[in-house]
Amino acid sequence: MPNANDKNSLDMDRKELIRLKEQCLAQARQYQNQIDLMDKLILSNVSDTLIDKSNRDWKEDFSHENGNYRNNCGKCGNHFYGHKRRVRCKLCSF
Repeated sequence: MPNANDKNSLDMDRKELIRLKEQCLAQARQYQNQIDLMDKLILSNVSDTLIDKSNRDWKEDFSHENGNYRNNCGKCGNHFYGHKRRVRCKLCSF
């Protein structure tokens, strides 16, 4: 039969597990932020050297009233032309 010391030991183990889990989650978020930054840098370098910048534009938007705005892509950070409400360039949208 468990005594009071066993209960305190279980509570401390539970608290330690919770603390360790929070620490792991914080590290995972930090790693994900680093991965996102590396992806952005890779895409940026590739786009500057290999990809014609006009491939990022939404040419089908040009005929519309609000279709010729210069936007920044929310994924890769590059500029593109298209509707003023577009948040991703054409290359990142697929």
